[in-house]
Amino acid sequence: MIFRFTKQLRCMDVKLVQLMGDTVVFIESIVFRKQSARNIEDILLSSVRGDNQELIIDEINISKDNFKNLGDYHYKISFITLNDLGGNVVSAVEIVLGNVDLRFKYDNVKFDENDVTISLAHMMVFPAGTNTVKELEDE
Repeated sequence: MIFRFTKQLRCMDVKLVQLMGDTVVFIESIVFRKQSARNIEDILLSSVRGDNQELIIDEINISKDNFKNLGDYHYKISFITLNDLGGNVVSAVEIVLGNVDLRFKYDNVKFDENDVTISLAHMMVFPAGTNTVKELEDE
């Protein structure tokens, strides 16, 4: 399947699973920059390379409880987004990037009563991992 992001770059139901441990972090949503979305498309079409492995995230929305579980780990990330099939037709897909590292500065973290918003985060995708896209079936 050839995957293309729609103009809406928000990804929902994001899950980070620690590769060498048992930490699981649930994230409400992630918004990738346009070039990062293109990098993900390229990774899924071919492979991880030096010119496509860095992903810039404009915004992460996460609960305070899940924010506390974020650590300096390598993760497998999965998320749901929309695939542009052309002609104003979209489908829901699940994307998995098998080995990523998430970094952000605490200066870019905003705390609300129950939620946390992180702006300008960096995610690095590493070659040692399986990267997949799967069309979701109607339920």
